[in-house]
Amino acid sequence: MFVLDVAQKIRVDVQLTVGVVTEEVVVTGESIAQVSTESSEISSTVTGRQIAELELNGRNFTQLVNLSPGVVSQQFANTGTG
Repeated sequence: MFVLDVAQKIRVDVQLTVGVVTEEVVVTGESIAQVSTESSEISSTVTGRQIAELELNGRNFTQLVNLSPGVVSQQFANTGTG
């Protein structure tokens, strides 16, 4: 059994052998991010706590969405001022 803390890395070299059909591997974790294997959709949520704790440095809190993976700002896309 190996326990990893947040942002900790570990390398464990193990010798694997072919098992039988009745063996199974169970991976458990607490408060882990769910990975969707059904779709390529990328999503994220900016929580109220993140908004309250993040230094905005004069920015509007709605600009935090631009920090999410896959977000592309379209602020001047249709105005011709680009």
